[in-house]
Amino acid sequence: MTVKAFPQEIQIIPSSFYTGDINSLHAWHLMEENKQAILVDVRTKEEWDLVGVPDVSGLGTKMITLPFRTLPHMEINKNFAAELTSAAPDKTAPLFFICKGGGRSFEAASVMTAEGYENCYNIYDGFEGNPSVVASESIGWKNILPWRAA
Repeated sequence: MTVKAFPQEIQIIPSSFYTGDINSLHAWHLMEENKQAILVDVRTKEEWDLVGVPDVSGLGTKMITLPFRTLPHMEINKNFAAELTSAAPDKTAPLFFICKGGGRSFEAASVMTAEGYENCYNIYDGFEGNPSVVASESIGWKNILPWRAA
Protein backbone atom coordinates (compact mmCIF):
# COMPACT_ATOMS: atom_id res chain seq x y z
CA MET A 1 0.00 0.00 0.00
CA THR A 2 1.32 3.44 -0.91
CA VAL A 3 0.73 6.12 1.67
CA LYS A 4 -0.21 9.50 0.26
CA ALA A 5 1.81 12.52 1.19
CA PHE A 6 -0.03 14.75 3.60
CA PRO A 7 -0.75 18.07 1.87
CA GLN A 8 -0.32 20.24 4.92
CA GLU A 9 2.15 20.71 7.71
CA ILE A 10 2.06 18.04 10.40
CA GLN A 11 0.00 19.32 13.29
CA ILE A 12 0.55 18.25 16.85
CA ILE A 13 -2.02 19.56 19.28
CA PRO A 14 -0.17 20.13 22.58
CA SER A 15 -1.55 18.44 25.68
CA SER A 16 -0.89 19.12 29.33
CA PHE A 17 -0.91 15.35 29.97
CA TYR A 18 1.58 14.17 27.28
CA THR A 19 3.44 15.56 24.26
CA GLY A 20 0.39 15.97 22.06
CA ASP A 21 -2.45 14.67 19.91
CA ILE A 22 -1.83 13.69 16.31
CA ASN A 23 -3.85 11.94 13.62
CA SER A 24 -2.79 8.58 12.19
CA LEU A 25 -1.44 9.90 8.89
CA HIS A 26 0.72 12.50 10.62
CA ALA A 27 1.96 9.82 13.04
CA TRP A 28 2.90 7.61 10.07
CA HIS A 29 5.00 10.39 8.55
CA LEU A 30 6.77 11.13 11.85
CA MET A 31 7.50 7.41 12.34
CA GLU A 32 8.81 7.31 8.78
CA GLU A 33 11.34 10.02 9.72
CA ASN A 34 12.40 8.52 13.08
CA LYS A 35 13.32 4.83 13.18
CA GLN A 36 13.44 4.92 17.01
CA ALA A 37 9.71 5.68 17.12
CA ILE A 38 7.46 2.96 18.49
CA LEU A 39 3.79 2.42 17.75
CA VAL A 40 1.99 1.08 20.84
CA ASP A 41 -1.39 -0.52 20.09
CA VAL A 42 -3.28 -0.48 23.40
CA ARG A 43 -6.47 -2.22 22.24
CA THR A 44 -7.48 -5.65 23.54
CA LYS A 45 -6.36 -8.98 22.08
CA GLU A 46 -9.94 -9.52 20.97
CA GLU A 47 -9.84 -6.27 18.97
CA TRP A 48 -6.54 -7.22 17.34
CA ASP A 49 -7.96 -10.62 16.41
CA LEU A 50 -11.29 -9.31 15.08
CA VAL A 51 -10.32 -6.00 13.46
CA GLY A 52 -6.61 -6.32 12.64
CA VAL A 53 -3.45 -4.44 13.59
CA PRO A 54 -1.41 -1.63 12.06
CA ASP A 55 1.41 -2.77 9.79
CA VAL A 56 4.57 -0.72 10.30
CA SER A 57 6.89 -3.23 8.64
CA GLY A 58 7.49 -0.80 5.76
CA LEU A 59 8.66 1.89 8.18
CA GLY A 60 11.44 -0.04 9.88
CA THR A 61 10.04 0.94 13.27
CA LYS A 62 8.82 -1.22 16.12
CA MET A 63 5.23 -1.94 17.12
CA ILE A 64 4.17 -3.19 20.54
CA THR A 65 0.74 -4.67 21.21
CA LEU A 66 -0.10 -4.23 24.88
CA PRO A 67 -3.66 -3.74 26.15
CA PHE A 68 -4.23 -0.75 28.42
CA ARG A 69 -7.62 -2.09 29.51
CA THR A 70 -8.71 -5.71 29.62
CA LEU A 71 -11.97 -7.53 29.06
CA PRO A 72 -14.53 -8.37 30.26
CA HIS A 73 -14.91 -5.21 32.37
CA MET A 74 -12.36 -2.94 30.64
CA GLU A 75 -10.30 -2.67 33.81
CA ILE A 76 -6.94 -0.93 33.61
CA ASN A 77 -4.09 -3.36 33.02
CA LYS A 78 -2.13 -2.92 36.26
CA ASN A 79 1.04 -4.23 34.58
CA PHE A 80 0.84 -1.85 31.61
CA ALA A 81 3.54 0.63 32.65
CA ALA A 82 5.97 -2.06 33.82
CA GLU A 83 5.51 -4.17 30.68
CA LEU A 84 5.90 -1.21 28.34
CA THR A 85 8.97 0.02 30.22
CA SER A 86 10.49 -3.43 29.81
CA ALA A 87 9.65 -3.57 26.08
CA ALA A 88 10.67 0.06 25.38
CA PRO A 89 13.28 1.16 27.94
CA ASP A 90 14.46 4.29 26.07
CA LYS A 91 12.44 7.08 27.66
CA THR A 92 13.42 9.53 24.92
CA ALA A 93 12.12 7.45 21.98
CA PRO A 94 8.85 8.76 20.52
CA LEU A 95 5.90 6.58 21.54
CA PHE A 96 2.75 6.78 19.41
CA PHE A 97 -0.27 5.30 21.22
CA ILE A 98 -3.25 4.00 19.25
CA CYS A 99 -6.57 2.39 20.23
CA LYS A 100 -9.95 2.16 18.51
CA GLY A 101 -10.80 5.86 18.62
CA GLY A 102 -8.41 7.82 20.85
CA GLY A 103 -9.68 7.23 24.41
CA ARG A 104 -7.46 4.49 25.78
CA SER A 105 -4.48 5.84 23.85
CA PHE A 106 -5.05 9.18 25.64
CA GLU A 107 -4.93 7.34 28.97
CA ALA A 108 -1.84 5.32 28.03
CA ALA A 109 0.08 8.38 26.78
CA SER A 110 -0.75 10.17 30.04
CA VAL A 111 0.40 7.24 32.19
CA MET A 112 3.68 6.81 30.34
CA THR A 113 4.43 10.53 30.49
CA ALA A 114 3.97 10.28 34.27
CA GLU A 115 6.44 7.36 34.16
CA GLY A 116 9.08 9.69 32.71
CA TYR A 117 8.71 9.13 28.96
CA GLU A 118 9.47 12.38 27.15
CA ASN A 119 7.70 11.97 23.78
CA CYS A 120 4.26 10.38 24.13
CA TYR A 121 1.66 11.03 21.41
CA ASN A 122 -2.01 10.11 21.30
CA ILE A 123 -3.24 9.09 17.82
CA TYR A 124 -6.66 10.66 18.29
CA ASP A 125 -8.41 9.19 15.26
CA GLY A 126 -7.45 5.68 16.34
CA PHE A 127 -7.33 2.51 14.30
CA GLU A 128 -10.95 2.65 13.15
CA GLY A 129 -11.66 6.39 13.18
CA ASN A 130 -13.35 8.49 15.82
CA PRO A 131 -16.83 9.81 14.98
CA SER A 132 -16.62 12.41 17.76
CA VAL A 133 -13.78 14.19 15.95
CA VAL A 134 -14.15 16.49 12.92
CA ALA A 135 -14.82 14.26 9.90
CA SER A 136 -11.69 15.28 7.97
CA GLU A 137 -9.53 14.40 10.98
CA SER A 138 -11.28 11.17 12.05
CA ILE A 139 -10.19 8.94 9.22
CA GLY A 140 -8.58 6.18 11.28
CA TRP A 141 -5.44 4.18 10.54
CA LYS A 142 -7.26 1.19 9.02
CA ASN A 143 -8.92 3.31 6.34
CA ILE A 144 -5.77 4.94 4.94
CA LEU A 145 -2.63 3.15 6.16
CA PRO A 146 -1.23 -0.40 5.96
CA TRP A 147 -2.73 -2.94 8.32
CA ARG A 148 -2.96 -6.73 8.55
CA ALA A 149 -4.87 -9.48 10.25
CA ALA A 150 -3.47 -10.34 13.68
